[in-house]
Amino acid sequence: MEYMPFGTLSQEIHRQGGRLSAPTIVHYVRQVLQGLEYLHNKGVVHCDIKGSNILIGEDGAKIGDFGCAKLLNESPVAAIGGTPMFMAPEVARGEEQGYPADIWALGCTVVEMATGFAPWPNLEDPVTVLYRVAYSNEVPEIPSFLSEEAKDFLGKCFRRNPKERWSCSELLKHPFLGEFSSNDKEIQQSNSCSPTSILEQGFWNSVEEAESEAGCASEPGNVVQIRSSDESPKGRIRRLALCSEDPIWELGDENWITTRGSEAAGASTCEGLDFDVNIRISDYFCDDYYKCSDVSVAVDSFNFEGGIGEMVLPSTFEFL
Repeated sequence: MEYMPFGTLSQEIHRQGGRLSAPTIVHYVRQVLQGLEYLHNKGVVHCDIKGSNILIGEDGAKIGDFGCAKLLNESPVAAIGGTPMFMAPEVARGEEQGYPADIWALGCTVVEMATGFAPWPNLEDPVTVLYRVAYSNEVPEIPSFLSEEAKDFLGKCFRRNPKERWSCSELLKHPFLGEFSSNDKEIQQSNSCSPTSILEQGFWNSVEEAESEAGCASEPGNVVQIRSSDESPKGRIRRLALCSEDPIWELGDENWITTRGSEAAGASTCEGLDFDVNIRISDYFCDDYYKCSDVSVAVDSFNFEGGIGEMVLPSTFEFL
């Protein structure tokens, strides 16, 4: 399985201060659309596109979590799956869940990237969300600060009639995805793994240019300036050696640190260390860890009727 070091798209939004820039949104949307186009050509409906199911790696965004996915030619009685706030109207009514449902969810994900919040932010109860999506004739609010191309793109995703919703192939040709196309390489370069060793190139790229020009100084007036174009591991070791103090090879307890003693000295013990596993596990989770806006559900059937103030679902929500 491929390692995606930057976590989910939702986590990336949080790291960027709660919302992504327009070039970054275009970059990720294009990649997710390419992934959806591939899935749809294979007859697969993802059924749960959202920020927490899109993974970010060095090459960009990739679709993950196929727990709700299904083949389009499956039995029509297949369970409806997904996250209520990202469900299309026809899915919320329990009618069908085809390719257009993924397009609606993609539009909701664009709103999430632009605002930092899932669509329908004022609704928390899953049943209320489903009823609003299914019968209100409303669509998620499109942020006013987006460009006209972005608003038009979302308008094509939020067509309540699934037959009028644009396909992946059509959306990939939309002018919105043509914006900031020259920034793709810059965005990919920003998604680089943190170095795991001082011999990796990323370590040296992260050093400020001023420091590299000034070199390493131990005392005023004693500056070693190193301007070497050798970026091989051997060259980096040489640079580290020149920036280090002279090694002390003299024997003596004050110059050496014992990292592992002999068995005669006695084995180390863990006395006095109190590791309470239960406390650590309970502290890891918080009471509001699961939010309605980000919980996928699988429901056997819906029995909504328009005009009813209170609805009771005949089936049980199974939280995945």
